[in-house]
Amino acid sequence: MPSFPQIAAGVTVIALGGLAAVSFSEGNKAADKPKAAVAAKATPPVVKTVVVSKTILTASEKRRAKRLKRARDRSIARHRRVIAREQATIDKLLGKKPKLTAKQKRAAAAERKRAAANKRAQAKKRAAARKRAAAKKRAAAKRRAAAKKRAASGNG
Repeated sequence: MPSFPQIAAGVTVIALGGLAAVSFSEGNKAADKPKAAVAAKATPPVVKTVVVSKTILTASEKRRAKRLKRARDRSIARHRRVIAREQATIDKLLGKKPKLTAKQKRAAAAERKRAAANKRAQAKKRAAARKRAAAKKRAAAKRRAAAKKRAASGNG
């Protein structure tokens, strides 16, 4: 009589044989169908290539570009100032009040503030000078009074 391990080995061999038979039969069924799938796989994928060309500037070229941009900006600013000056002249000739730019308005306001501060400082200086002069006068008057008193006490 076979032992338990021998029986288990026999059952395993039979089960594996059954599984192999099922897989072979499925493989044969699948071999008939995948022709369409293989045909789809056989077509090469569509590849789109895009060429990007970009100029990479050297450091000297970057500096030159920056310098040219600054020169262009200065030229534009100079041109705008000339036009503004000409417009102001035309307005003056026509008797119109000149229009100030925002920068000119800020500068004028700052100038007015400086003038007012300067005026206040001058007024403070004048007031301090008047106080010093009044103090000198009082001290001189005291000295005269003391001298007069001494002279009166010495004469009497």
